[in-house]
Amino acid sequence: MLPAGKPLPHVTGLLAVAYAVCLIPVSLLPGQCGLAGSVYSVVAIMSGICYLVASMMFAWNETRSSARRLLWTSLIYLPVLLLTLTWDHLRLLERL
Repeated sequence: MLPAGKPLPHVTGLLAVAYAVCLIPVSLLPGQCGLAGSVYSVVAIMSGICYLVASMMFAWNETRSSARRLLWTSLIYLPVLLLTLTWDHLRLLERL
């Protein structure tokens, strides 16, 4: 949830960073459960780090442009991760 009401400086940015930090281990769960291989894990780590950097830049300077940059990063992050998960899962199924 984003803060509403009285504006508190840097709360939204800190929340974005906290969510980005939590997102990295959660995105590695398909690899740990055997649904994806090492390619997915590498892409998940790299894209998670990119998302974390974008959220840290937003937390450092909460401007409209840094918020848009974080939005575009998130819009790229999810399709890349899901396409990689699908491809890597199908690759693992072919080995069976």
